[in-house]
Amino acid sequence: MRLIEQSNKKMLWIHVVFVSLFCVLILGRYGFRALEEKSFFNLLLNESLGPMQDGISSTKNSIEEIFNNYIYLTETQKENDLLVKRVSELEQRIFDLSSLETENTRLKNLLNFSETLNYKKILGRVVSWDTSNRYQKLRINKGSNDLVRLNSVVVNSDGLIGKVINVSPNYSEVSTILDFRNRVDVLFQKTRTHGILEGLNQNLSRVKYVKNSEPILENEFLVTSGMGAIYPKNIKVGFVVNQKSKDYDLTREVFVQPFVDFTKLEEVIILIKGINE
Repeated sequence: MRLIEQSNKKMLWIHVVFVSLFCVLILGRYGFRALEEKSFFNLLLNESLGPMQDGISSTKNSIEEIFNNYIYLTETQKENDLLVKRVSELEQRIFDLSSLETENTRLKNLLNFSETLNYKKILGRVVSWDTSNRYQKLRINKGSNDLVRLNSVVVNSDGLIGKVINVSPNYSEVSTILDFRNRVDVLFQKTRTHGILEGLNQNLSRVKYVKNSEPILENEFLVTSGMGAIYPKNIKVGFVVNQKSKDYDLTREVFVQPFVDFTKLEEVIILIKGINE
């Protein structure tokens, strides 16, 4: 047993000596060179650590790429949000300018239309409608403080709207030509036939007391006659769309489409009688 242990010790020392000699030979051959040189140990170290370093480098690059992409996408999203907000602001500005231009055009038409009328003109705005009588009555933002009076005539560039029936200091109520209680003496423009116009519904008015013998034409225009001491003469009212009569009647009803589109009514002109502009 001792012989075996002694033999193993001898072999161990022989290996140690052999390895030491080998190291000495290697060091003598290559010397203590920098790790950057291609020594045996450097090559062995590079081959051993290379795959690990390559994996670490790839992982690092991937993380950096993901991080950079995230930062880029975040910044891009912020820029997109700012651009969307800016576009929305520009669209609103364009809309406001377009609305202002449209309103200016309407006001210009109103002023041009009323120049021929020898009345004081007051520009007003529709603030509400009587919901129980659609388009038969409306409220405007001018009243007695603006010299508006009872029976002041209300028009726009399209034609006759109605007359004032109630006045407060800052507001007035207007009965339109669609109101069946409003009566307007009118004249058929071509045939020069007289009749009394009154409201019928939210779209039409009708002219009563027109003789059956009168040759009323389809699409013939109607204007105010100037009779009755309320409405000035020659204000446009509407045009003929239909007629109804019976053989044994002396008169007939003529249905009239107003020139004014009450569904789009915004600005109006109030004519103040007895006060020249």
